[in-house]
Amino acid sequence: EEAAGIAKHKTRKRQAEKRLDETVNNITRLDDILSEIRLLLIPLAEQKDKALEYKRLLDKYKQIDVNLHLAHFDKKNKKTILLRNSIADYEKRLQEFTNESKGLRDKIAACENEMGFKEREVEKLQHQHYNSSNKFEVTKKELAWLHEEDIRLKNEMDTLEQRAKYLSEKIESDKKTLNLKTSELEHNIKEINCIEIRINELNEKISAVDREIKQEENQLEGLKGDVIDILNYISEKRNLISNLNTMKSNLHGRISQIKKENDDLEKANKKTNQEINKAKAEKQKIESECKQVDESAKHYETAIAQLQSELRFNDANYSKNQQALSALTSKSKALKEISEDFEGYSYGAKNLLLSIKNKKLIIDGIYGPIAELITVKKGYEAAIEAALGGALQNIVCDEEQSAKRAIEFLKEQKMGRVTFLPLRAVVSKSLGCNELSLLHMKGCISAADKLVTYDKMFHPIISYYLGRVLVVNSIDNAISIARKCNYSLKIVTVAGEVFSPGGAITGGSRRKTASIFERKRAISEYDSDIKKIRNDLTDIEKKREILISELKDKERSLGQIQVKISDLKIKSATLSQQIEEKRNILQERLERKEQLENERQQIDEQLKDIDSSYKALEQAQRDLDSKSVSNQNEAELLQVSISEKKSIRDKLYSDITNIKVEYSAKKQEEINLKQTIQTLESNVKELIAELEIVTEKNGQILKNKNSLSKKMAYLKEQLIIIEDEQVDIEKKI
Repeated sequence: EEAAGIAKHKTRKRQAEKRLDETVNNITRLDDILSEIRLLLIPLAEQKDKALEYKRLLDKYKQIDVNLHLAHFDKKNKKTILLRNSIADYEKRLQEFTNESKGLRDKIAACENEMGFKEREVEKLQHQHYNSSNKFEVTKKELAWLHEEDIRLKNEMDTLEQRAKYLSEKIESDKKTLNLKTSELEHNIKEINCIEIRINELNEKISAVDREIKQEENQLEGLKGDVIDILNYISEKRNLISNLNTMKSNLHGRISQIKKENDDLEKANKKTNQEINKAKAEKQKIESECKQVDESAKHYETAIAQLQSELRFNDANYSKNQQALSALTSKSKALKEISEDFEGYSYGAKNLLLSIKNKKLIIDGIYGPIAELITVKKGYEAAIEAALGGALQNIVCDEEQSAKRAIEFLKEQKMGRVTFLPLRAVVSKSLGCNELSLLHMKGCISAADKLVTYDKMFHPIISYYLGRVLVVNSIDNAISIARKCNYSLKIVTVAGEVFSPGGAITGGSRRKTASIFERKRAISEYDSDIKKIRNDLTDIEKKREILISELKDKERSLGQIQVKISDLKIKSATLSQQIEEKRNILQERLERKEQLENERQQIDEQLKDIDSSYKALEQAQRDLDSKSVSNQNEAELLQVSISEKKSIRDKLYSDITNIKVEYSAKKQEEINLKQTIQTLESNVKELIAELEIVTEKNGQILKNKNSLSKKMAYLKEQLIIIEDEQVDIEKKI
């Protein structure tokens, strides 16, 4: 549970550190933003000054503009007054003219009535004249447009006729060219056919010459083969004769060697028998020495086995201690980490101690919590922890100022609350004279301050908390002592039950996790055990080195003995092998003598056979020499004939090559002509199609032109009629 709490605390610590890093990064970004804003302050101040200047000038401009408008308004008022005076004068004059005009209006009214009738008639005639003029102009314009259209159609017809004429000429020209190219192609095809016939004829001639050459070459090869075979036979016969002479000489020499070898074998057999007897005596001596050395080797093997057994036991013990050391080291390390992180302390005490440890808070005169300043005797940890209670985590300092500075730091950092114990302020306590008798009661072990060790400078603090506390072995004895002292003292049992002054009793089950004192004691015990195991490991290693040294000495001695045994066995085996080899040699020599005798008899028979074979070979050699000369003469004649026919074939190859070159040129010319003919045919088709389009278009234009001519004649008649109507209207007007 404690380890889980530590892991959770570390996780929260990492999360808090992560959030702190993020906050630092945010502050850095804020600093960057502030620096950017500071950089913008000067330009913004300049812009502010410009804006204020602009506002001032704008106000001035508005004032001037208003003044201008007011001046302009004054001028307008003065002008208005002058105009009003002029209007009054004009109104008087207007009245006079009005009176004068009344008489004139009556006269005009009479004239207007008469004029109205005349004007209506004139308007009617003018309207007719206007319509007639418009119609005349429209007709005239339409006639002009038709005339222009007629000219355009005529020009277009001329253009189309010229294009049709050009296309007809082009078609005729392309057709003539096409006919010419077609005739050239036919002529070219005929020439190509002739060339192919010539090539086939030459190929047949070449094939015939090749067959003749091949036939004569086969004959020549046959003759050459016969000549070579004959020469080989002659060479073989000569070699056989030479071999027979050599063999005969060798056989006579071999007979002499056989005689000499038999004499040597007799001498060697005598010497070998002497060597065999000497080797047997030496072998018996070596076998006796080998038995003695083998007994000594068995003694060393027994000693080595015993040393190896001791070494295995020593290694097993070393491995066991090594595992125990590893386990204790892990446990000690875990407890030290917990202790270094001040796990088990209150929030405020833990934060203060970590701050001092990490040098975030540097204050002289702070010694640490009471739990770190005392050492409890084994078995009394629960009692002392119960006696101290929450005071375990109280921080001891030298004076009040140190406590004050630490409290201010805790407030600033919001790290919780801590109780401080200034050495100068705390007064020690102890049992009174009438209370000392309680120490001798049944079950009373001692005063609590006697069960801890500490520095003398901390005596006031320790005696203040533990000087008036009794430690009792059981709860029953504690009840008796509490009653005896009338519940005036604090009593704790070894199991951790507490009898407070006034009669309150505290007890029950304890947490499974180790207390601060138990953890401290466990760390001390682990360190002591680790030291002891390391000493044991050192002793085991030394013993192992001694055993290994002894084992190496024994093994070295055994190795020397085994080498000696091996050498003796090798010598014995070598002598046995030598004896066997020498016996085999004697047997081989006996067999050799028999072989030599058989060989001498065979040589005598071979000499007889060689004499008869020599005569037969000389006669066969003479027959082969005459046949070889005849075949060589016939082969020379065939070579001359083949050379003549090859020169004829080469000339035919040269002729056919030239003809093939000419054939390729004609073939390429044929391809070019075909491509030209295809192009011309395509062009003629396109030109004919275009000519048909032009002819069709020309016919359409002719129809349009005839239609225009009729329309123009009609419009001319209409113009004459309109002109007559206009003359009549003008006369009427």
